[in-house]
Amino acid sequence: MANFIFTRCPTICPEFTRKMVGVQKATASFGAGLQLVSFSVDPKYDTPERLTEYGERHGADFSRWSFLTGDYEQLKETIVQGFKVSMGREPGAPEDDLLSIFHGTHFVLVDDAGQIRGYYDSADSDSTDRLIRDTQRLAKTGH
Repeated sequence: MANFIFTRCPTICPEFTRKMVGVQKATASFGAGLQLVSFSVDPKYDTPERLTEYGERHGADFSRWSFLTGDYEQLKETIVQGFKVSMGREPGAPEDDLLSIFHGTHFVLVDDAGQIRGYYDSADSDSTDRLIRDTQRLAKTGH
């Protein structure tokens, strides 16, 4: 299961991360086969150390939840081309203009073969409940 955040986000990311914490708790019994991954869309700022601190602050179980950063262009290709989720920055915006950074706000459920199984709107509690049900079904049946 993936989501897309940045640690200095002043708007949606704190709530998106809290929802991921709720998913982490709701799926704890599903086992280590279910991995949660948060991709940073602000990799120049989000160093591995900052992401670790962010995860610790939010109660991440690092045995199941990874926070990834890296080369901006590689991340953008993975997120936009691989996950089919928007991300970017308004052209010409200064580095400290946090509102110029944009990204999708859906959870993405991916199976162990790398196939996307669904998109779930993080702002919709029914969608989050459906994500947990679909994840449980996938964990039990493989499809």
